[in-house]
Amino acid sequence: MPAAASEDMGNSLQDVQSLQKKNNALKGEIEGHDPRKEDVIQRARAMIDEGHPQSAAMEQGINDLEEMWRQLQEAQDTRKDNLVDSEKAQQVGYN
Repeated sequence: MPAAASEDMGNSLQDVQSLQKKNNALKGEIEGHDPRKEDVIQRARAMIDEGHPQSAAMEQGINDLEEMWRQLQEAQDTRKDNLVDSEKAQQVGYN
């Protein structure tokens, strides 16, 4: 999550644009892993439904995973918005 939560907004327009590309790549990675996350959750829920002896721990793990995933997506979205603002500020500096 360090990349998604980074506060580095770049010191030049070129820096900001480079950071935006990296953030877009991170978004693609997050989206690319989502099906795997959903598969793991589906398998865990199936085991819970079958009465697995560690059902309570598995349910907590599912909840933790979903919360951490939500936080990761939020951090990436916030970073995207902050980089857009930084890009606008850098563009004003060039005009």
